[in-house]
Amino acid sequence: KGQRGAAVGDSLEAANYWSRIPTPFATERDELMKTHAELGYGKRLQEAMAKTNEYKHEESRKLLQLLQEVEWNPATQDNLVKCANQGRRLHIAMELMREKIRRFGPSSTLYSRLGETLLELGETEEALAAWTKGANLNSDDYGKNCFRNLARYYIEHEGDLEKSQKFQALGIIGFAKEA
Repeated sequence: KGQRGAAVGDSLEAANYWSRIPTPFATERDELMKTHAELGYGKRLQEAMAKTNEYKHEESRKLLQLLQEVEWNPATQDNLVKCANQGRRLHIAMELMREKIRRFGPSSTLYSRLGETLLELGETEEALAAWTKGANLNSDDYGKNCFRNLARYYIEHEGDLEKSQKFQALGIIGFAKEA
């Protein structure tokens, strides 16, 4: 862990000197990518995200589903989940998160969100299992959030102070590892 900062610094320094190898198609590719961002998929995704943020669930959902049919994209899937959660379509949000886990593998972020959705659906055991998986992955800040969710659940729903404190302590250890 001591060399992690140096390795990141070296990779960032190398990235600053990186350049694309010239090809006869570079200009055409750049133009195509610009068009894609301004008019194509990228533009449509921005529109859908704006509709999601404006709580226009139905419009956003339709556009996002159309985009997923064209090109399956994790960012689009995340927005579909957000749209489903905002529209209180929790079963759909749950299935979308499970699909993303199947396609891209587990992450503590997904398990944290999945656990919250499952708890709202009344699927307590599954929610606890999702948070436990996310906490054990500890792949990002959401791993620590999984510990927090477990601690909160045990104190608020079961009144089990000892279990709550156990998960609080594990979460603190997770935060300390990152410091």
